[in-house]
Amino acid sequence: MIAADETFDGTWPYPARFNEAAGFRQHYVDEGPEQPGQTIVMLHGEPTWGYEWRHLIGPLSRHHRVVVPDHMGFGRSETPQDRTYDASEHILNLESLLVDTLDLTDITLVVRDWGGPSAPGSHCVIPAGSPGSSR
Repeated sequence: MIAADETFDGTWPYPARFNEAAGFRQHYVDEGPEQPGQTIVMLHGEPTWGYEWRHLIGPLSRHHRVVVPDHMGFGRSETPQDRTYDASEHILNLESLLVDTLDLTDITLVVRDWGGPSAPGSHCVIPAGSPGSSR
């Protein structure tokens, strides 16, 4: 796990936020204005972490809410030894953060590499009733 205060020589200026609703300490970034144009969730690939989105978080968060979670075992998120680390577990972790904790209902998903298999499942659990919903 990467230290919460590590800035990588100033290339990572975003404050560390953590959520434990899924039973482990999950790191995420949540940046943007109080009244965002839309909410963008960016899922990283393997073997990276949210740092790969560092050049996009700042510009996008000027007008939109940008949420960038680190998957379990990556970046600043904890690496519990009693987990399976299969796609279904990562989907449940995302649901716990995005729906149960952050109460997101209308999002735009941006995925890369390994973030892709988590995206369809997590999209299915985002509640319906908003323009971005597919249910």
